[in-house]
Amino acid sequence: MRIPLFVGIVALIVASGVQGQDPPKQCTDPVLGIIEGPDPVTGRCRFETAHVRTRIEPPAHQARDPRTGRLVRVSAAPVAADHDIALTEWAADGSAHTLYLTSTLADDLDPRLALDPAGGLHVVWWSRGERDEIVYAQRDSRTDRWYPDRVVAIGGRSPALAVDRGAAWFAFVRDVLGGSEIVLVEPGVAGAAVTSVAVRTADRGVTELYLTMRDGRPSLGWIESDGRVVHAERWGTMWVRHGAEGVLR
Repeated sequence: MRIPLFVGIVALIVASGVQGQDPPKQCTDPVLGIIEGPDPVTGRCRFETAHVRTRIEPPAHQARDPRTGRLVRVSAAPVAADHDIALTEWAADGSAHTLYLTSTLADDLDPRLALDPAGGLHVVWWSRGERDEIVYAQRDSRTDRWYPDRVVAIGGRSPALAVDRGAAWFAFVRDVLGGSEIVLVEPGVAGAAVTSVAVRTADRGVTELYLTMRDGRPSLGWIESDGRVVHAERWGTMWVRHGAEGVLR
């Protein structure tokens, strides 16, 4: 049977339109097999960006308890019109228990966690409310008690976290005129934090910041708007910036 020319053209246009629509992006965690949407701010899969960093550190949103080997994970869970920080821990039998660390009108995003050798849990996130805040929470390894949340910095986004000798170090991105600053917050004398600008860049698209400690020295890494992974390490009082290690596809 011959299809009329007009009908064939209409069918071709409809088919082309359907094929041209991109399917909703989904992200699959290679460790847990969990499927979720991309990061609401960057539009990227956290697991994909974590894969780029695997030569330097494991994904910054999950870790294993050094005492039990069980997996612990934080996420920005959608709740009503915003996000709250959810902490999920897996038991030996594979069951999962989730605790919400926040329940506010603020939009809480970009959580990162670290476990110290004693099993103490440290979590930091970006809270977007009346003002942007970098917020830190800590759970004691002996009592499993959570200390009150502490505001590390006012202003900034995309926090990072590392623990060295039981003390928490933080970094975050602050957008400024003409680019971005990467700010380091380190423990000082008698518990007083010391804040300093580690790196300045002309790129306002800095995301996926991470922080590691190497022999007592802080090392930073981030993804720029063109997908390049850039590193900087502090030697004494000087920061040495390295070129891109790879490109995020």
